[in-house]
Amino acid sequence: MKNRKEYEYWGPIGESAEKDFASQELWAELTRTSAAWPMGTVGPKVAEILEELPGFSGFEKMLDLGSGHGIFAFYIVNQHPTM
Repeated sequence: MKNRKEYEYWGPIGESAEKDFASQELWAELTRTSAAWPMGTVGPKVAEILEELPGFSGFEKMLDLGSGHGIFAFYIVNQHPTM
């Protein structure tokens, strides 16, 4: 990664764009580093953006359909603790 802005945009996957995606070592590395990306600046930014949506304060439930780490959901419900 050339700089922090690039890392914030692409996350850890950008660093491995030219690597062998069949490699077990690559997937182990991506698993270790994937949580760091949303826990840095991206997770809170996503929560801030969603908080500005019309009606967000009235939301009562959220369904996280992802199959990842759930860190974005953590930041979102942290912005809206009654959800």
